[in-house]
Amino acid sequence: MARQVRKKASKKVIKKPDSATKRTLRLPETLRISDAADVYARMLDVSSESGPVCIESAALRQIDTAGLQLLAAFAAEIRKQGAQLVWPEPAPILCSAANVLGMGRMLDLPS
Repeated sequence: MARQVRKKASKKVIKKPDSATKRTLRLPETLRISDAADVYARMLDVSSESGPVCIESAALRQIDTAGLQLLAAFAAEIRKQGAQLVWPEPAPILCSAANVLGMGRMLDLPS
């Protein structure tokens, strides 16, 4: 006598973020050209989601022009998606470097 085994169908519940859910990008301690590939990969993950984007830069201690350019490209992509970019407390080094190069507005940094 053959025994029938029923497999219980498992339902995966995938919770999609709504527009009020923030996507978060945490910047590393250094954002230089040598760090760009790793940070870019994180940016791709964050930009594939939906909703406002929060960039946490509290850990940032060093940034170069390549890092600023990467952030500017990311900010432009988020704006293109029609999403809001939020900097809860931008690192002083980030604000200083962006202001020296006139990139504060491009990065949507608070004044």
